[in-house]
Amino acid sequence: MEFSLRNKSFFIDGAKFLSIIWSVLFFFQSNSIYYVAYESNFKKYIYALSVVLSIGSLFLILLYSLGHLDFFVRTFLSINFFALICLVFYWGSLTIGNPISIVDVYTYWVLLAIFFLWNCFLKSINIENYLFIFFRKIVTVYSIISIIMWIICSILPIVGNYSQLMVIWGSIHSVPLYFHLYTQSQDPIVFLGINFVRNTGIFAEAPMYSFVLSVALLINVFIEKKFNAVTIILILTIFTTGSTTGVLISILILAILFSRRLIRSKYKKVFLPLIVFIILLGVLISIIVTVLKFQQGSGSVSVRLDDFRAGYITWTEHPFFGSGLSNNMAIIKNMNTARWFYVGHIGNTGFSSGFMEYLAGGGLFFLIFYCIYPILGSTIIFSKDKNSKFLFSIGIFFLILISLINNLFLFIFLLSWMWSIILFNHRVEG
Repeated sequence: MEFSLRNKSFFIDGAKFLSIIWSVLFFFQSNSIYYVAYESNFKKYIYALSVVLSIGSLFLILLYSLGHLDFFVRTFLSINFFALICLVFYWGSLTIGNPISIVDVYTYWVLLAIFFLWNCFLKSINIENYLFIFFRKIVTVYSIISIIMWIICSILPIVGNYSQLMVIWGSIHSVPLYFHLYTQSQDPIVFLGINFVRNTGIFAEAPMYSFVLSVALLINVFIEKKFNAVTIILILTIFTTGSTTGVLISILILAILFSRRLIRSKYKKVFLPLIVFIILLGVLISIIVTVLKFQQGSGSVSVRLDDFRAGYITWTEHPFFGSGLSNNMAIIKNMNTARWFYVGHIGNTGFSSGFMEYLAGGGLFFLIFYCIYPILGSTIIFSKDKNSKFLFSIGIFFLILISLINNLFLFIFLLSWMWSIILFNHRVEG
């Protein structure tokens, strides 16, 4: 078959192939133990592969643009907008003595622009959800594997032989690794009054695995608009992680799904009091779980509350352009001193809120343009269209609020998807 710039099947096949690789990359870059392995080149390989994928994606988009000038014009104007925001932020950071590293420029700006173009491209060839769905499939398959491994390696345990992997996560330490498929990277905890071993999957800690599972769950329910066996598997796996964030999202989703079923029932007037009760119960449980999460601390220090306090104090020092996106010491110095590391004392200077890290590191300018505007804008657009995807955007906001996911490729891709909804909302026909 003769190649043509108007041959949509060629672009669809190429887009699917690259989207599959991007999905796998997102999975492992979300702080898997291989990504945070000590003295390992895996992180370098991840970044190198992302560069190759970026070049391949841009090449395919460029080819498509040559045959679809309307697509080129619209995306070119949008990229200029991103470039302007980046230059203003770069100038502002330099004026207060916070130069941006090449890694930060690539991670936060170059990838955002490339992911934006990729989302627009997928939308224009009518496979806008392909990457989302494939990522959800990867997570679903692995969630089944992780539950099996969690039972036979951590709960019973039947499997006793394992290897050790050195990771740098909070501190340099070793974690047990089973068949390179599962790790018990955290000690047992008390979760909802029960002492048990968390299912951490192949990730540095349970909250990171819970984040990946939560995104997959949000995709399944609000992007694919399904409630099926996959939904149950993902929710069950989230509960095994012992992550209150994931459990909270699961409870709210179940309340929404159950209420929706009752509303669509022919007896909805009869069930109206029950619907109201379910919604209020879901909100009440959410509040309780959130309070319990923020009360978790180290000694007398509430770590999460202190994170918000330290982030706020750091932000007040440079309110417009922040103290530096990778300047962790700016936040640590404002933490409660009981959390610091010193001889004879094991501290905890790990941060827990990507939202506050954006605010402290990038200031109001970065937080508004990079995070708040795309989330809020996409939520408003979906709400006006009476599209339940607005709940997806809200779910992502909740994740960034109490999870440290701000520099993950997956989260940046989600932000770029929201930007594409705002700037490229109408499908370009070709």
